[in-house]
Amino acid sequence: MSALESKLNGVIDYRLAHSDTSDSYRQGGVGKFGTDNGGQAYLGQAGLQWVLEWDSGLSFHTVANGYYDGEDNGLGITESFFRYRGIPNESGHRLQSKVGLFYPAISLENKAFAWAAKNTLNSSTLNTWIGEEIRLLGAELTWTRLGKLNDAGYDLSFTASGFFNNDPTGALLAWHGWTSSSRQTLWGEKRKIPPLEARQSGFKLRAAGC
Repeated sequence: MSALESKLNGVIDYRLAHSDTSDSYRQGGVGKFGTDNGGQAYLGQAGLQWVLEWDSGLSFHTVANGYYDGEDNGLGITESFFRYRGIPNESGHRLQSKVGLFYPAISLENKAFAWAAKNTLNSSTLNTWIGEEIRLLGAELTWTRLGKLNDAGYDLSFTASGFFNNDPTGALLAWHGWTSSSRQTLWGEKRKIPPLEARQSGFKLRAAGC
């Protein structure tokens, strides 16, 4: 008989903000922040993370995120995947795998529930871009050598991934540059891009959203 444990965690981020800037890039403007010029009260994030864990090492994770600021509103899935975390062998080696929709394991910053940043209100410019444009749909395999079982003060890991759904990565970055906010793009959501002159000339076929 297999045991099953369910975990439900969430985060609510409601903000009062005042910005002296151009209109937000999220509204298709040329501003570098997630808020428009002037004062705003808005729901920056309402995140819910649900995890099912079996005693075999298999688990299922799904994350939903929502936001509301009167004009740019949304609710949807940002991650949904199965993960297997094997038991270490006698040499302290462990295999883990992940299949589904997920962020690549490249951030030490966004480690809170629902991929929120733990120590800052906004993500860094790098993680703002990742949260908006990078989402793997595929599989990941990780090998780890555990330091505590090998008289070392650190773990050593190698990860290999196979994925799709990230073409053309870098398009949003090219259109509006580096930005800073806490917004994560929902599955299937399109982002507005500024009405730049390039869109009116050599890139007439470029969509108004990425």
